Amino acid sequence: MLKEFFKQQVFPGFSALSANREVQKIIDQKLDYEVALPEEIKDQVRFKADIENLIKSQLERKGKLEDKAKSLLFIISLAFTTATFSLNFLEETPDRIFSPMLAILGLCCFVFAGIRVISAINIRMFYVKEPAILHQAPDSENNIPGKLIVSEDDDDTEYLKDLVHNKTLNDLICTKIANLTYASFTLVRNGIICFACLFAVGIVVQFSTPNKPPVKKEQDEIKASAKPKNTNEEKVIRTNIEMKTKGNSMLSNDTTKR
Repeated sequence: MLKEFFKQQVFPGFSALSANREVQKIIDQKLDYEVALPEEIKDQVRFKADIENLIKSQLERKGKLEDKAKSLLFIISLAFTTATFSLNFLEETPDRIFSPMLAILGLCCFVFAGIRVISAINIRMFYVKEPAILHQAPDSENNIPGKLIVSEDDDDTEYLKDLVHNKTLNDLICTKIANLTYASFTLVRNGIICFACLFAVGIVVQFSTPNKPPVKKEQDEIKASAKPKNTNEEKVIRTNIEMKTKGNSMLSNDTTKR
């Protein structure tokens, strides 16, 4: 029980993939299944309408799951962009072990979440009952154009069997999409937790470490910043010093002559 919980919450992408493999095996098996209806259905019209309504609700559920996946894809792109811009925080924090690890884990969660949600959107398969359409070729000799003839299904039993079969397969397809969407939501949550821990660790480490004296490299930078920035400033300073020394020497000569 704990192993399954850990697998679904920490590695939801791999859990969804393994679950969808099992679902796909069931779909492949049920493709060849035969539907056995009761010998006598009291209200066949109502039974047929109920199955058709169930298929319509399945189609609506599939559309809602796809809408959630599309909105989740936008959230993932926004979170990934925000996370990459916030990586400048790593340069300011003194921690060089846990903070990079949390940042890498958070980015990996966002990337895998995007992959899973794109896989969910790409599942386009859905079984519906379509009317049989016959193609009549045109007759050029008699100037008769081609026609598409919709044939009516006279056998209601076969039609009901197809509806039940499609409803069963559609349930499994919606389960695959729901598994991938849930895994993507969980990965986004894990990525947000990783970046929240990153900022928390960085703040704690930054305030817990005492202020260190400037390193030799920093001292060299301070000395370099105190020096003149270019040669022109150095020449001006030298000429000013030379003018001052010449003025002092001239004053000393005048005093000696007097």
